[in-house]
Amino acid sequence: NEELQASFIASVSRLHIPGYPVKTRRPRLPQDWVATWRWALRTSGIDSKAAIAYCTRMMRTRDELPAPVKTALLIELKRLIGPRFPLRDSKNVKVETAWPECGRWLVEQGYFRRKGG
Repeated sequence: NEELQASFIASVSRLHIPGYPVKTRRPRLPQDWVATWRWALRTSGIDSKAAIAYCTRMMRTRDELPAPVKTALLIELKRLIGPRFPLRDSKNVKVETAWPECGRWLVEQGYFRRKGG
């Protein structure tokens, strides 16, 4: 997975797209992966419902996510969902408590429902 992420980031950075946050062809993971998908969500024009679905799919992975990825997902969900989302402080995220708390809230609000039920 990290090989694919690094390869993707290097490929996109070679395109010299204005505003793309990664300027090196030697990505630092997970930071550059986080910067890449957050940039893509903000600049792609996809609606917030699809962006939220992307973030919640990332949360459901069986792989253990590094703390910077968890933190970025929570901050992005706060941006997308707004003040209802229970992340209290986007500047000083305590991922060990915020991750399960926000995850429970997402479940309670139905964000993890599968299509059709």
